[in-house]
Amino acid sequence: MYGTYMVVQRKLLGLAIFACALAGVAFAQQARPPACVAKVLVPEVTMVITEQISEIPEHIEVRVIPAVYETVTEQILVRDVVIDEAVSAPVSETVTERIEITPQQTEIELFPAEYETRTEQILIKPAHVTWQVSDGPCDLEGHTLNAEEASVVQELGICPVMMPAKYRTETRRALVRKQRVETSLTPSVYEDISTEVVKVPSAEAAADVDPLYETIVRQRLVTPPRQEAVTVPAAYKTVEKQVVVQPAHISEQEVVCDSEITPEIVLSLQRALQKAGYTVADDGVLGQDTLRAMKAYQQQNRLMLGRLTSETLVSLGVPHN
Repeated sequence: MYGTYMVVQRKLLGLAIFACALAGVAFAQQARPPACVAKVLVPEVTMVITEQISEIPEHIEVRVIPAVYETVTEQILVRDVVIDEAVSAPVSETVTERIEITPQQTEIELFPAEYETRTEQILIKPAHVTWQVSDGPCDLEGHTLNAEEASVVQELGICPVMMPAKYRTETRRALVRKQRVETSLTPSVYEDISTEVVKVPSAEAAADVDPLYETIVRQRLVTPPRQEAVTVPAAYKTVEKQVVVQPAHISEQEVVCDSEITPEIVLSLQRALQKAGYTVADDGVLGQDTLRAMKAYQQQNRLMLGRLTSETLVSLGVPHN
């Protein structure tokens, strides 16, 4: 009997806990205020991308490798064998020989490429339609809005505005004249060497005199000059561009219900706007001046624009349910 009593007691306790849990959930659902939905302007979503632009294109440069010479020393016969103490003097004659001292040379002169600095406009943000807070009627000419969108725009106090494209001035080097090579020919250099040669020897010789030589130094070509083509890769510069991933559009989003906009919340909103640098009275009334300052803050901080949203209150640090 006692065991049965304990089992029944545990079952009753479990049912009581379950009932309390259900009551708590029902109370929480009733305590949470219903969400309100209204049309607001969702700001555009942009993204910064990087792009490589050519600064110097790929090109071929010619490099000149000069000729290689070596110094050669030679002995040239100046006077042939002569006979001394001859009975009859020998008959000699002078022979002139032209010796090449420096061979013909081919000279290659390299003129480097010429560049100049040029400026050009780089598109960093294309022209697009944005929305701005306005006190007066909107000029909707040239904008494709249907009747419902136009009505919502007028109600929210915002107008579509065409923003011009943004450009950035970039400087780069531009090729004006390509590299060129000019070849010139330097003639050989010669030197005349005179040699005395015995044409008729003496009738009777007593002794021979050794021949006479002269040492000359000349340049000998070992390797001729040559050209070598080298491919120089292109040089690029990284620029940043801002592109619109999702344009601004009107959409139904969750907003703070009118029943939740109490004077205390409005007063906190006004003081937060004052702290953010906007001129607005702190009277707890959500009037036109407060709404205009709130929309300007939403636009500046790229928030959903037009209505009081939880996103705006969180951004301003205003506590709310």
